[in-house]
Amino acid sequence: MIEVAALPPEGDSTTWEVRRDGVLGTATTGVRRSGPLLTSLDVPEDTASDVLDALMAALRAEGDEWLVVDVAPGDAVLEAALDGRDTRLVSTQMLLDLDTPVAPPARVALAPMTAAEYDGYEKHLNAAYAQEMVEAGAFSDLASATIAAEQSQAELLPSGVDTPGHHLWSAYDGDRPVGVLWVHVEGPKGFIYDIEVREEQRRHGYGRELLDAAASACVGLGATTLGLNVFGPNDGARALYERAGYATTERTYRIEL
Repeated sequence: MIEVAALPPEGDSTTWEVRRDGVLGTATTGVRRSGPLLTSLDVPEDTASDVLDALMAALRAEGDEWLVVDVAPGDAVLEAALDGRDTRLVSTQMLLDLDTPVAPPARVALAPMTAAEYDGYEKHLNAAYAQEMVEAGAFSDLASATIAAEQSQAELLPSGVDTPGHHLWSAYDGDRPVGVLWVHVEGPKGFIYDIEVREEQRRHGYGRELLDAAASACVGLGATTLGLNVFGPNDGARALYERAGYATTERTYRIEL
């Protein structure tokens, strides 16, 4: 029988000793807003599922309701642990190598977002982000998701459009507004926090052009990679990013305990 025992925590991280006729390996958990996070599982692959069962039972005994698991491509142990389980894909993390040339968009041009535009954008973004988190399963209720969205926005953009390292643009096709773009660049790493085509302008190819505009802008800001996160249910967006050259670097799942 496999048993797990928590060692003294280090900050937000806890190492669990896995035993069966002696020490079998370890599991490591952290903390995420929606519950405990399994960050690594260092056990033989053929025991992974049983180890996860034991870990889930221990977390359930502590009063937790959910477990979040981050899985990198090729992590055979975590993939074996999740195989056949009733999991929910919460999000997919993706990355574009900016060393590969990106053609500039044919129609879309970016203009810095004004403070007046930002006021309306902030309210829309918080509401949309909260709804997406609920639909993806990151939160079970809209009220909690809304609080988290507002906190995230305040932490990331304390000075609005003037927050250092963050770049917010309105996108235009000529004089026609077609969308918005928000990226953060720090050293060689860029990250898209938000990319959105206006509802009335969708299905006209502007999504791909906004992606290309983001890549071109980040190259100009010194980035060599550009990352993004796509919520689990959004298959259309994930397919668009794959066509644009983005590769999956991690998938996040949620399991009910």
